[in-house]
Parts: sequence; structure tokens; C-alpha cells
Amino acid sequence: MDFEEVKNKLEDMTKNELIELIMSIYQKQDERISSYIDNRLNKDDYSTVAAFFKKRINNWIESNQFINYNSSFDFAEEIADLREEITETLLPSAPDEAWRLADFVLRNDGSIIENVDDSGGAVGTELNQFCILWLEAAAGTKKADEYWIPLIMDIADGNDYGCRELILNSADILFTPDSLQKIYYIYKNRLLDWDCSNIEGYDHTAAGFEINMEQIAIAMHNPAAYEEALRIRNPEPNNLQIKRLIQIYLQFSDFKKARELLEETTWQIRFNSDRDELYKKLFELTGDTEQLRILQERKWKENPCLYYLKEYHSIAEPGTHKKILAEAVKTALNDPQPERAVPVLLYLNKIAEAEQRLINDAADFETLGYTSILNILEQLGPDNALCGQVVLYRALLNDILRRAYSKAYKYGIGYLRELIILDERITQYPDNLESHADYFSRIKAEHGRKRSFWEKARKYGIDK
Repeated sequence: MDFEEVKNKLEDMTKNELIELIMSIYQKQDERISSYIDNRLNKDDYSTVAAFFKKRINNWIESNQFINYNSSFDFAEEIADLREEITETLLPSAPDEAWRLADFVLRNDGSIIENVDDSGGAVGTELNQFCILWLEAAAGTKKADEYWIPLIMDIADGNDYGCRELILNSADILFTPDSLQKIYYIYKNRLLDWDCSNIEGYDHTAAGFEINMEQIAIAMHNPAAYEEALRIRNPEPNNLQIKRLIQIYLQFSDFKKARELLEETTWQIRFNSDRDELYKKLFELTGDTEQLRILQERKWKENPCLYYLKEYHSIAEPGTHKKILAEAVKTALNDPQPERAVPVLLYLNKIAEAEQRLINDAADFETLGYTSILNILEQLGPDNALCGQVVLYRALLNDILRRAYSKAYKYGIGYLRELIILDERITQYPDNLESHADYFSRIKAEHGRKRSFWEKARKYGIDK
């Protein structure tokens, strides 16, 4: 039933029927449902509602059940749901209760995160959002900044799990500019006074002071303060640090300083792409269309792939589009990298030319990444370049069989089925592409000992 149907049926129920329905749901022993009903019934009793929320948080902290990777995303949603409930029920009228809960979550982030395979980062991301709730709730209590300064610094200094990244760089939610500057100078003085003479290797304490200075500088909207924090320990920052510094200057619209850093930095070859992306961002933000056009043309000529063609074509001068596309066809036809040329030809609707490159350079697609092959197949569509599709599906199947990747055999069966369907539609194979019958005989001879694959093929009737 859709929402309206459910609503209409509920409206037709008597009061006693509704009570019975709600009680039956309440007794399902689903903690989230029970908690929601409790919260609704006690919506004006803020301490009771907060106690329900804290009980749920304690269950996360005290749980002995490890949450695997696949389940981590559902757990992250549960964390997000709780934060939204706190925001809706407590933040407007009981910010002190909301703050205590946010503080409780952040101070126990280690106990929560250690119980999860958070390789996907979803749980850490949602825990980080409690920093925003912490700041909003603190602001709602109307207490003086001086009260909050030691508390926020204590939270920031305990960021061992990366779940408190937002607490300082979003601190402008709570603090005045003067208070933010005060926090900045506290960390600066700690860094300058820190005796690192006996430290061997990485100095975690000094790094912590520096990072906290940088985060507060972001909250201050002061990229110069960010640069000062960076250069205290690193008078000559490396390319990665300079890249981040330029991003900060761009974020706060100091385009002159961003350009100066871009031009005066000696960039290592491996950072050339990062440098160009920073220039692109600078030209976009400053509306420098001419320089952006020059940059995109150079990028396309250096690497004539589909991405850079689209970028160049989108910014080209009016009246030059046809010429650019004609040059792109010639470039793709002569490109020594067929895996780069084929997507360009397909984008330019040169289907026959793309198929010919697929067939002539079939060996190159044997080593192409799985995602890239699927992207080309998507570009082709089901009814274009049937022999070209054969090359790609064979490359996918060959890779699975060559690696004896049994977990992917089910996908291999799907690719084999596609090859059979294509074979039924192809009237004649070109001379430089073996027929399906010959191909099938060859892979069976080469991979006949992969019994589990052929058993699956027999199950689906495609082993002949």
C-alpha cells in the first residue's frame, strides 16, 4: 500500500483499534520503533527523551557484536537517524540535553568505531556530524564563549579516530571571531613552546597543535592563518601541502595569493595533474574563459581521452566546435592507445570506426580494467557493433577464467550467455575475429579443468 492508502485505512479505525495496533508494534521488541513511540509519548519530558536516546547510544558502546563491512552502512544510517531525532526533539527546546548527548557520542567515538569495519567510511562520516550537533546545541544554550573554549579544545585534542574533524573547522557556528582567534593563539603558543628536541621520528604532539591551528583558521575564514600554521614546522611545504593550501585560498576567494603559489611552486611531475586542476578551478572562479580554454586545449592534446575532449569542447569558442570534433576523429583513428580512442569514436558517433579498432586491437582490451570495458559496452548499447561487443565480452570472460576467480564465475556465465546471444545475431565474423564456435572450443581446451565454471555452464545449458 502507498502512503495515502495507509492513511485512509488508519483514519477509518476506531480509537481502540489504533491503540491495539500501536501496542502490537511496540511489543515487537524493535528498539528503534519502541524508542520512537516512547519519544512521541514523552515529547515534552525532555530528560526522559534524552534518557531513551542515551540508552541507544550505550547499546552501541557496550555491544559485543562486531559489525561487518556490509552492515556498516545500515549502522551509519542508524547513527544518522538518531542524530536527526535528537535534532528534531531536543535541539529546539532543550539544547543542553542535545549537547550532552552529542558530547557523549563524541567522547565514546573510539568504542563505537572499533566495533565496526568502517572501510567505507560511512560510520566515521556520521559520527563526525555529531560535531555539528555539538556546536549547534552549545550555541543554543546561550552560555558565554569562555565556558566552551576548554570544552571544545578537549574534544579536538582527543581526535584519535578521525571522528571529530568538524569540531574546530566548523567552530564559527558557536564562537565569535575574537574567540576563534583566541583559540588559534592558544594552539600557536603551545606549538611554539613545545620542546621537540628529544622527539625521534614523527612528532604527534606538534602535529596535533598544527592541525588544530589549521582547522581553526578555516573556521576563521582566514587562509593566511592557515598558511602560518603550516609553515611553522614546514617553512618549505611539499607539493601535497601546497596543493591543500591553494585549495584553502581558493575556498575563501583569495585568488591573487592562490595564483602566486601556483606560479612560484616547483611542481613534481606526479603533481602536474593536480596543478592543472587548481589552475582550472582558479580560472573558473575568476571567470577567465580565455585561460581556461587554453588550458583545456593543452590537456586534450596531451591526453586525447573522452574526458578532456568533453572539457575542451564545452569551453571552445563559438564557431570552432565542428573543427574540434573533426580533429578529434582524426586523433582517435591514429591514437596508439585503442582503449582511449574507442570511447572518443563512440562519443563522436563513429560506430564502424570504433568497432574496427576493437577488432584490430582486441589484445589491448584483454588487459583493460573491468569498469572501463563495461563503460564502453554501455556506450555501444545492445544493438551497435555486435562484433565489437564480442571482443569486449570475451575480454571480460577471459580475465575471469585466466585468474581462476571462482567468486566471479557467475558473472563469467553471464558474459558467455551474452556471447551466445550475439553469435545468433551475427551473420559473418570478420577474418581477424574467430567465430564463436572456435572461441568456445579454445577456452574449453585451455580452461577445461575449471570444473566449477563448466558445471555452472551446464546448469544453464550453455556448455556447448
